[in-house]
Amino acid sequence: MRTPSDLRVSLRSSKHRAFTLIEVLVVIAIIAVLISILLPSLGAARDSARRTKGASNLRTLASASIAYSIDHRGFYCSGPWWNRQTRSFGAVDRAGWVADFVNGGYCIPGNLLSPGTPARFSQQLIMSELNAGPVWKPFSEAERDALIAAGFNTNYTLSWYMAHTEVKDRYNRGADLFNPRDTLGPLQDKYLANAPASMVPLFGDPHTDVDDRGEQILYQGQLYPTAKLMTDGPRAGVFGPDGFEWHWQEFSDFGPAYASRGGVLNLRRHDRTVGLLSFADGHADMFKDLNADGVFAPDTDGSGRTLVPVTYREFEGRVFFGTLTNGKP
Repeated sequence: MRTPSDLRVSLRSSKHRAFTLIEVLVVIAIIAVLISILLPSLGAARDSARRTKGASNLRTLASASIAYSIDHRGFYCSGPWWNRQTRSFGAVDRAGWVADFVNGGYCIPGNLLSPGTPARFSQQLIMSELNAGPVWKPFSEAERDALIAAGFNTNYTLSWYMAHTEVKDRYNRGADLFNPRDTLGPLQDKYLANAPASMVPLFGDPHTDVDDRGEQILYQGQLYPTAKLMTDGPRAGVFGPDGFEWHWQEFSDFGPAYASRGGVLNLRRHDRTVGLLSFADGHADMFKDLNADGVFAPDTDGSGRTLVPVTYREFEGRVFFGTLTNGKP
């Protein structure tokens, strides 16, 4: 039988085991502080892991290009992955770099998507783009979806070098930079004699215009942003025997996909500052968006006009952006 004295001891013990409201609030505050300290570190670790995976994907694509070149007389691919007759050498299920890699067993690009960009598909797979004529072959939406399921997809942007190498006549102001008729064709190892393979880009993270409705794909009832198919190629120079020359690559369809600026958006409506490119020697490298414009664009003067000769502070000394046949930087 418990005595009054035992009861008093029990009550005192119960009081000692209970937390006061102030103690609970202090613990919650400490936990909140710890979370605020840990979250940036966890975010940085997650971003680093994604960059590591992205670099691995790009190295795999570059290695597939090199393996393809060994089997195909030095050509790194059969050209751009484009269904239009005036833009490529065949339908997207049998020609172009994505089809080359899938059909040849080199890799499955659709399984090697950049983890940094919100785009999960290539803009080539938008139905209105896929069937923009004249086409090599029309595709229904079901056929397009079957291609995606088979790995015929990418969210990386192809370098114009990889697809076209160079304009056949650099002084032809009317040249169509995307028509194989006016270019030398897919990159071949012989064109790397005048430029280091370690500086000639093949693939890169895309810049993505997430608000551009015209660049969105409808897939299984949902809309998704898409990645640019290819960089824009050379822009006109101001020197040469005729005062005009196609020169200096335009790389602004490459863009940063990693390392958030803490939610501060740039003109491209995203906050990423770091992007990855892979090169003709098989390596991948990281580049920073130094002026925080959301793309890797040529340097400009104070009024926004591109400087001539063209320079890229973000790529300086690490990326070749001149003429491959003569090595002119």
